[in-house]
Amino acid sequence: MLQQAFIPSDDRQLSNYASADNGRRVPQFGSSKKPKLVLIARKGSRAILNQAKLIALAKQLGFQVKVIIPTDTTKLERIFRLLNSCDVMMGVHGAAMTHLLFMRPGTVFIQIIPLGTDYPALTYYGEPAKKLGLDYIEYKITAQESSLSQKYNEHDRVLSDPQIIASQGWPSLKKYYLQGQSVRLFMPRIKLVLQKALQKIKLERNKVKISNQ
Repeated sequence: MLQQAFIPSDDRQLSNYASADNGRRVPQFGSSKKPKLVLIARKGSRAILNQAKLIALAKQLGFQVKVIIPTDTTKLERIFRLLNSCDVMMGVHGAAMTHLLFMRPGTVFIQIIPLGTDYPALTYYGEPAKKLGLDYIEYKITAQESSLSQKYNEHDRVLSDPQIIASQGWPSLKKYYLQGQSVRLFMPRIKLVLQKALQKIKLERNKVKISNQ
């Protein structure tokens, strides 16, 4: 339905689209092509403070990287085309993760989970992603990766027990963890996640290749 809405029929007949078992057209990727990673970026709260390093690392590992910051005026067709043709979508927990609906089954969704947001991250996006057939990978940041570590002592409950603070209700969750926090990713940790995503992509491509033989 989404393909019919956002991709004209003439485009779906192009060589980069192949027929699936159910007759619909899906993006076709050659094994020699680099995997495509779309990074859903943020400005302000929950931004990735060392985003440039993350992009450089992803490219170093062999990804094509496309960065997008969705706004109220961003055309859904553009976002759909990006995500329906990508291998990996990655972003920090937030409303923009709803765009996982545009991804193809078998592709990888990496959700970066800030402190205190475990429950909404899994409930709103993690579980739905699994039900839609995506390979879901979560990256829970440590206290040291949160900008809150610059404001609070390591023994403060905001850092040491964020689930207790978040459980106090929406005002606390919003104040400390949704509006008052950004992330600075630890490159060796996120590298392992990206390598895991590459392995999943390779397995999926092999599966598709075998099914097309």
